[in-house]
Amino acid sequence: MTKQQLCKRYGIHLGLTMFAAMLLLPILTPYLLAQGFVVSQIAIAMVVMTAVIIISEVPSGALADHFGRRRLFCCSLVFALLTNLLLLIATDFVTLLIAVGCWGLNQATLSGTLNAWFVERFHEAEGEQTLNQGFAATYGLAYGIGASSAVLSALFLAFGNHLALSTLQMYQLIFIVSSIGFILLLPLTFYWVKESKSPTQQRFRQALKQHVGTTLSTVRQPALAKLLIALVIVIPVSASIEKFWPIFVHQLEQVDMDAVAWLFPAVMAATFALNGVAAVLSAKLCTLLNQKLGQAMAVAHLLKLVALVAMALAPDLSWFVAALLLFFLCFGLTQPAQLQLQHQLCDDSVRATIESLGSLTTRMGGMLGAALTGALLNLVSLPVSWLLLGALSLLGIVLLFSPSLNQQDPPAVKEPEAEPASADLNA
Repeated sequence: MTKQQLCKRYGIHLGLTMFAAMLLLPILTPYLLAQGFVVSQIAIAMVVMTAVIIISEVPSGALADHFGRRRLFCCSLVFALLTNLLLLIATDFVTLLIAVGCWGLNQATLSGTLNAWFVERFHEAEGEQTLNQGFAATYGLAYGIGASSAVLSALFLAFGNHLALSTLQMYQLIFIVSSIGFILLLPLTFYWVKESKSPTQQRFRQALKQHVGTTLSTVRQPALAKLLIALVIVIPVSASIEKFWPIFVHQLEQVDMDAVAWLFPAVMAATFALNGVAAVLSAKLCTLLNQKLGQAMAVAHLLKLVALVAMALAPDLSWFVAALLLFFLCFGLTQPAQLQLQHQLCDDSVRATIESLGSLTTRMGGMLGAALTGALLNLVSLPVSWLLLGALSLLGIVLLFSPSLNQQDPPAVKEPEAEPASADLNA
């Protein structure tokens, strides 16, 4: 299989996964409100979900490295299906907490699985593409498919009232379609994702010891440490905008949230489409900067701050939405460069674990962004809090200019030597 064929196949698979997930993500908060939950309960549920992700993120990556990425990805699909089913019947707070707990497990087991598989297969495939170009092609296709689900969700909510359906019934139908998508992904994953890794290939204790040693030696690299720290610093402003922009729309226009319910999936659809464009532009940006990936990320984050200023000064809804889409476009520019840099700095045996560590730092940055925004709102307005978080992200941008993050061919990580296996028959 050529690298181009692999990118196309993985892009379709990743896009279908996004399609099932993005059908319901834009309508989750309105759905929970329609089910009778209050804002404080929803906020607590989101904290519980994030806590589950943080606790299980890295262990799930280690399990993927040893037992197989496809196995753990299929587990994530099962958790996603359970989440949907529980949310459909959730009318009490306990059921909601169980549902978001399953959602957290879904997110933790999803990160660091098939991306790690893709990197290994990409290096084995025929062709001259760089990994950055491979990620750009893959995510460009995936974001296009994911955007289509948000478009369908927006159109259904905008015109579903002609079908004599209530808003709650339309939300429930979207959940059912998403669940069907996750079910269909299970056989497709077994058919498309070929993996020979078996948990019986070596003794688990010896494998775990070797895995921990390689992970520690990888994380101790100054370059990877700087990258993870930079992510924690630059993510809070993006996470805050992602969570709180609907509230700003409500404050800006003083309209009922149900009246603009279609806008939220519509913006997400546009964001996914722009992320597909950003993936292609990112490859060109990295080429222009001679594969200095840290600089490419820094430039994209600086452009993101320009969009942030435009958002904070927005006089009306159309201006704000245009600046918001520009912000997400610039944020999408960082993703392929970050993924390539992350994978260049780790060994195959811990690739999924490092993916999980990267995802964990992103989650921590997201929690930091939500917490700082909540604290700042007691003192300043929402746009001012975004500007302050943007100023904080400048520290992370400075780290991205470090020479260790801008080497075209960073040193490979050496795997610690495995202990010789015991010669007795029981071993």
